[in-house]
Amino acid sequence: MYWILAINFLVSVWIVFFQKKEPRSVWGWLLLLYFVPIIGLLLYIIVCQDYHRHKVFKDRMIKQRDMAKLVEQEDALLKNYFVQEGDSLVKYQDIIWYNIKAAGAIYRKANQIEIYTDGMDKFLSLAKEIEKAKKTVHIETYILRDDGAFHILEPALKKAVDNGAKVRILYDGMGGIGMRKRNRKRFHGMGFETAVFFPAFFKYVQIRLNYRNHRKIAVIDGNVAFVGGFNIAKEYIGETKKYGYWRDTHLKITGESAKDLEDRFILDWNCASKDKIKWEEAVAKSESQNIEQDQVGVQIVSSGPDTEYPYIRDNFLKIIYQAKKHLYIQTPYFIPDEAICSAVKIAALSGVEVKLMIPCKPDHICVFWATHSHLEEMLKAGVQCYCYQNGFLHAKGIMADGEISSYGTANMDTRSFVLNFEVNAIIYNERITKQLEEIFLEDIQKCKKITLYDYEHRSIWMRIREQVSRLLSPLM
Repeated sequence: MYWILAINFLVSVWIVFFQKKEPRSVWGWLLLLYFVPIIGLLLYIIVCQDYHRHKVFKDRMIKQRDMAKLVEQEDALLKNYFVQEGDSLVKYQDIIWYNIKAAGAIYRKANQIEIYTDGMDKFLSLAKEIEKAKKTVHIETYILRDDGAFHILEPALKKAVDNGAKVRILYDGMGGIGMRKRNRKRFHGMGFETAVFFPAFFKYVQIRLNYRNHRKIAVIDGNVAFVGGFNIAKEYIGETKKYGYWRDTHLKITGESAKDLEDRFILDWNCASKDKIKWEEAVAKSESQNIEQDQVGVQIVSSGPDTEYPYIRDNFLKIIYQAKKHLYIQTPYFIPDEAICSAVKIAALSGVEVKLMIPCKPDHICVFWATHSHLEEMLKAGVQCYCYQNGFLHAKGIMADGEISSYGTANMDTRSFVLNFEVNAIIYNERITKQLEEIFLEDIQKCKKITLYDYEHRSIWMRIREQVSRLLSPLM
């Protein structure tokens, strides 16, 4: 037993003095190491591996820096462009410039966006676009299963291959842990190439819990792209009793920003696959698209362990602080860091109408109770909190003042901000943002409003579950 304590002490010294972790995370690990020594040590070995400087990200970081340099060279051109755009973007120029300077995310205005909140609608639309593919079909997903959702896409993917298109499917090693050798063999037999992001070390045993690829992207010929919360599995089309109806949000982007999602896919694919895609293919110009009226300004922002700053989290912060009238937040997991938590409370206390929507049922029980543990401080600050009751809420987005919105793959928690690879579309358009807000307000009709009275009169057992989950939340 003494040797366990000695190892825990050395690990504690390493965590405190040699790892750049948030204080909450440090205290969480110290509590685990000293109160449950063996379990705490095993969890640290499994969960807390630091890949920030791992060589696997080297090429990605170099390529991202090159892209940022390219953007810097276009400063004068971009400044003139914003002057020509007029007052519509003045309010959010600081966010745009942050994304350009820090994240290398170019502002694109030649886009059209369609919104999908139903899984069947989204997959049928994606299948329709895949059937038209002439060159490439690139699909990136966290969860991949050879079941109902994939079977919707399968005929279209076969047709794309028959038409000469290259089909590549990238999935995460943990999210796709159910994929067997026979599934991959079947895919390859149909002409699909597959790659696994951080695969399991021992067949189906996945010990790397952090640094998962949580992105959900599909890009057809570099011109049409899909990004949002839907993974490729049957629960996402409502085919499981456990979750029932699956309420999510996915965006179909036609136009310039599809190429940015294409670039994102290729960087991730080259990280996971031995069959590299040449960078020349990534930066090649797509065929021109006829984008009609109501052009939508978009920036595609990625973040993860390989980025210098938590860019998506920083965008959330900027949007929250700039909200003047109303702020709507949808997320299945609300475990904010101190900065986000303070920003939301300050907005509500400053007179901004803040509405927060979370699920009424869990898919991860500890995360669910950790989410609920933050409601009291939100309610006391004046935030209106709602629990979605029509199935499971998995939509991940934020909208402010009917002018700016952000939807994609990132939840509002530390895991999405720092530990996972995520991608969001920042949308600078009143029409699309108001559509998203209208959908949000329709969702409220299917919600239970949580009052401070209800929350303060919850059971002792619920309080214990919430508090324990909150203590563990820095580790989730």
